[in-house]
Amino acid sequence: QNSSSTMRRSSSAGAIHTMIASTLARRVGQLYAASTAIGLISVVVFLLVDAAREYRTRPDFTAFYSAAVVVICTVWMSTQQIYRQLTHWFMPDVQKFVVRILWMVPLYSIQSWCSLRFHDSRIYIDAVRDLYEAFVIQSFVYYLVELLGGEDSLIAKLRAKDPHHSQHQSVFSLFFGSWEMGRPFMLHCKYGVLQYVVLKCICTISTVILEEFGLYGEGSYSFASGYLYISTVINISQCWALYCLIKLFHATADDLR
Repeated sequence: QNSSSTMRRSSSAGAIHTMIASTLARRVGQLYAASTAIGLISVVVFLLVDAAREYRTRPDFTAFYSAAVVVICTVWMSTQQIYRQLTHWFMPDVQKFVVRILWMVPLYSIQSWCSLRFHDSRIYIDAVRDLYEAFVIQSFVYYLVELLGGEDSLIAKLRAKDPHHSQHQSVFSLFFGSWEMGRPFMLHCKYGVLQYVVLKCICTISTVILEEFGLYGEGSYSFASGYLYISTVINISQCWALYCLIKLFHATADDLR
């Protein structure tokens, strides 16, 4: 009887927590949509005034203002998707990662647009995008894990898979042994992707520091420029992360459908 009473109290507490979280997410979604709408209207008014003043006086007039139209449409469409997620908050463990990933769309579009106007500061603007990109990749990995029922459920699913998934293909088989299906396979794939997240953050911060001291040399493959080393590290790390992500996808493709 005491056990049954405890279970009922636990169930009631869980239901209350879910209801509060859903209500809070809905309020956040409404606030976000309203503030975005006000912000976009303000930007449109500013751009109309600015365009009237700078018409035919700026060489990048067409590129900047046509890009502004695309950015405004992109931000509004992504806001609608984020709003729908927040106002239908029934799978918080999964949807929180979806919202984080969707946020990449307005951030990328605004960053690209700002780079057109503030070209000399593009390195620093790109740094913000790169840091968020690392965060999104991390979110995507955990999103896949949650879709598959969490780490424990994923490990159980991997143990039941065909052992051929543990084998490496192509040139990778020359350097790496097979990964045992189950927890070892999951950890190899997970950390293989997350290493890119860490290196991306380190390289982004290094880029900003080197740029400040005039040592970055974007686009230069000179041994004296930081660009050569950073781009090499990032490309190798990115290739390994993609390989690990593909391995995880192939092993769980049937479960993800």
